[in-house]
Amino acid sequence: MSGEAVGIVGRMREVNLVPSESAMVILLKSLLRVGDFSNVWKAFRDMISKGPFPSEKSVNVVLLGFCRKGCVRIAENLFHVMGKFGFEPDVYSYNILIGAYCAGGRALVAINWVYLMIERGCRPSNVTFNTVISALCKDGNVARARQFFDSVPEMGLSGNTFMYNSLMDGYVKAGDILQANMLYDEMWSNGIPPDCVTFNILVGGNYKYGREEDCDRLFKDMLASNLLPKGSLYDITIAGLCWAGQIDEAVELLRDILEKGEPVDLTAFNTIIAAYGRLGMPDKAYEIYQLMMRFGLSPSSSTSSSLLLGLSKKGRLQEARSLLYDMTERGFPVNKVGFTVLLDGYLKVRDINQAQSLWDEMKLRGISPDVIAFSAYIDGLSKAGFVEEAYEIFQEMLRRELVPNSYIYSTLISGFCDSGKLNEAVRLEREMRQKGLLPDVFTSNVIIDGFCKHGKLKSAMDAYLDMHRIGLTPDIVTYNTLINGYCKAFDMTGADKFMNEIYASGWSPDITTFNIRIHGFCCSRKMSRAVMTLDELAAAGNARENLMVGSEIE
Repeated sequence: MSGEAVGIVGRMREVNLVPSESAMVILLKSLLRVGDFSNVWKAFRDMISKGPFPSEKSVNVVLLGFCRKGCVRIAENLFHVMGKFGFEPDVYSYNILIGAYCAGGRALVAINWVYLMIERGCRPSNVTFNTVISALCKDGNVARARQFFDSVPEMGLSGNTFMYNSLMDGYVKAGDILQANMLYDEMWSNGIPPDCVTFNILVGGNYKYGREEDCDRLFKDMLASNLLPKGSLYDITIAGLCWAGQIDEAVELLRDILEKGEPVDLTAFNTIIAAYGRLGMPDKAYEIYQLMMRFGLSPSSSTSSSLLLGLSKKGRLQEARSLLYDMTERGFPVNKVGFTVLLDGYLKVRDINQAQSLWDEMKLRGISPDVIAFSAYIDGLSKAGFVEEAYEIFQEMLRRELVPNSYIYSTLISGFCDSGKLNEAVRLEREMRQKGLLPDVFTSNVIIDGFCKHGKLKSAMDAYLDMHRIGLTPDIVTYNTLINGYCKAFDMTGADKFMNEIYASGWSPDITTFNIRIHGFCCSRKMSRAVMTLDELAAAGNARENLMVGSEIE
């Protein structure tokens, strides 16, 4: 169809007729939708040279089209040459690129674009801040999101409900429910009315972290505020029951509401489906999905993801794949979250072939994997022993200009250590630091374990000392790993040194510590020390049936 439109415009120009700008905008959208970039450029150049001369609106249509097709660099190049054609980028132009970078998991790059627009005299809008704050919170960078949020008044703008909700959700997911509740109070004091999403986030978060008294306060606020319609109050009540683990009561309430003919929207159904999905109860989730369909509601991408999660948790991956195909064929939305859930399911059972097939299918469908999808794929491949393949996916992630997080680096480091490629592991750990991502205790433990397994105790000791230098506190796993390394080298003096370190640092040895030491003394033919350690174990109150001796500890 777009080819026919190009032909019609061509024939119009042959007889010196100039199409309207609205007609050209429709043509550009059509060409962008099918990815015919060569004709997009030709049509755009013809508008400049032959008319109708494009307005900023037409340019923004092209920018948006390129970004939606994942061609952000092309859109960026067009943005930078706008001035040569007499166009001044407006707030919509900047927001298009900022939105594209945020959608691609590059919120920090998006912030640089915000600074650029301010520098060039273009004032950000609420949409600008909404987009960046939401993206930062989704990336787990809540501290940076808060800093950005605090700069809103400097732009002559006021925080809105969407900004507060994004930040609250970020705090809840980060486990900081106190900050989320304080933000709610701040919201009221600043005259910003909460909505259904606000209460859903906070009710769920407070139930999750055992703060029932705050849940009661929230329900009282809802009833007293008269801000929410009855349907929204039902949604929030159902969400609260689900978070409290009272899913049967939530279902009973939903059925009662439906029988009374009261208004209920998709949120209530999705909340229950998600709760069943998290618990690995796909049949129950599917019953609610069928009930939802009977009442004429179409599923959202959240519905699809929750159904797929429930099936994946039970290992019913073939059913999950069939459901995915069924929903896409019927035109129901299945986004990257749904694909990532199924991908993770395949990887957990080490079905690498199906995971690879689904990964390729995502890209064929035009679904660009995000940081979470890459993280799941890299982690699954590494744990299955395919660390080289995992590293190739890591390189693909970098080519897409996505920013790896600490978890991805730790996963690869662990994979290389397990496969004996310690030089690669150390190189990645160094690269990780250079990018401003300090290794955590888990990463350090993985590297120490790798050195110990290959008898490189000096390198393991250096890694242990490095933990202290960067402010990390070794845990019992760190000490057990080092003690095990020294025991395997028959250096019981070195093992004793770290036993003393355990006590000095405030830790207590666990059953694993005793198992390692007793086995080490036995292998070193120091039976009297082994018996003494066994007595220590009994004195510490640990059960002897948990003890492993001889080859059992290997």
